[in-house]
Amino acid sequence: MHRIARLPALLIAVALVASTVAAQYHPPHYLVAGAPRIASQPSPSGVYHVDASGSRVAVTTLFQPRGYVRAIMDGDNRSVLVAVQGSSVPNSLTQNRPNMGLYRVDPANNAVTTLFSLYNAGTRYISLYDTVLDYHGDYVSASYNFDTQQPSQTAWGLVRITPTGTLSTLLSTINVRGYLPSEMTRDMRTGRLLLTNYLGPAGVMAYDIDTGTISTFSPASLGVLATQYSMPQDHATGAIELASLSWMLRLMPGASTYSTLATLSVPARGGGEIDLQTARSRRWIYATHDGTGNNAALMTIADGTYAVSTQPIGLADASDDVEFYRGRHTQTVRSAPRQWSILLSAPMFPGRAYAVALGLSGTTPATPLPGGRQLNLRIDALSALTIADAVRPRFHPGSGVLAANGAATARLDMRGTPLLGIPLWIAWMVFDPAAPGGIAFVPDTYVMRI
Repeated sequence: MHRIARLPALLIAVALVASTVAAQYHPPHYLVAGAPRIASQPSPSGVYHVDASGSRVAVTTLFQPRGYVRAIMDGDNRSVLVAVQGSSVPNSLTQNRPNMGLYRVDPANNAVTTLFSLYNAGTRYISLYDTVLDYHGDYVSASYNFDTQQPSQTAWGLVRITPTGTLSTLLSTINVRGYLPSEMTRDMRTGRLLLTNYLGPAGVMAYDIDTGTISTFSPASLGVLATQYSMPQDHATGAIELASLSWMLRLMPGASTYSTLATLSVPARGGGEIDLQTARSRRWIYATHDGTGNNAALMTIADGTYAVSTQPIGLADASDDVEFYRGRHTQTVRSAPRQWSILLSAPMFPGRAYAVALGLSGTTPATPLPGGRQLNLRIDALSALTIADAVRPRFHPGSGVLAANGAATARLDMRGTPLLGIPLWIAWMVFDPAAPGGIAFVPDTYVMRI
């Protein structure tokens, strides 16, 4: 508790010196996934670890299935989760759709574990689009169930797949309002899933995985190209801010139309994220290619100026997905009804002290930290109590020191309380006496619903 109890005073101190010191961040390592854009190309899709920290990019191949792919870090922040999508029109990439399913890849030896095989040798199959981890530790995938003999029976919606491979349907065509969810993200304001529309102008919807209720985030449509690959969200405003080909777009919650922020000098043809972890200023990291599905590159878009820089990554296929490699720093996993383990991971800081704060008041206004960083948490009474380790047994912050692999586990126990239907924000930081203000690393804030 000795470091944890000092945190409120430390936050005040670091705010005073924020403009006089330089920040420390982890190296830019990325997980990228992509597939050839030309149907006749014989090459498979690919999932890669891209190390962009040096003068030359180093690429490690993790998995090459047949089918269109999406990839994210698994809940342990070590394994890679790969969703393989098929096609209703088989080609050289998706012929016979043998790899359609959900897979876990071990980067240490490239061993592949099949979590769920979605290919059926008969006439029906399930295909996946985007996949996310929900705050119970299950996998939620936008999907369609296609019947090659009866296309009219195709059903769009969401499925849940547990880590043990059990499949269940969350949403179907009927209650998903007749459109195909393609990209998902978790709304930092509410903890609900945000769903975009791939095939029609139905806007952006919010889905509560516990109650099954659907609400409208925005009635505006960003279009097929804008929502096929990614949906980055700004912590401060809740706006979706994304690059779509040559435009930078913003969609505010509740807005009926989007606004164009800038015209980009290089088109963004793949997925991307808002990068709060490897730069002093906020920026976007996107994947792109040369327009033919070749010569994949990472592109960086600066905040405010929207200036673009690119870094070739030496891959022939297009990179549709990009996120931080080993960047899932927080993940909650339901261990029992109304109980969760909070998995904390900062592999670059083994053996360092850490502190966790919970909050019920959102992410803004953020608390300023050294080097232009900020803690995206509005400090409230619950934050102060959890920082002081004063709410046991409801919340246990863990050991206070990261293990040799940079991991720790906190615990949340809500037994005896009803489903409240409110968001809970989780923020934490890693300490190092040699770092600016004594703070080595600040992961992105996490949100769940309790």
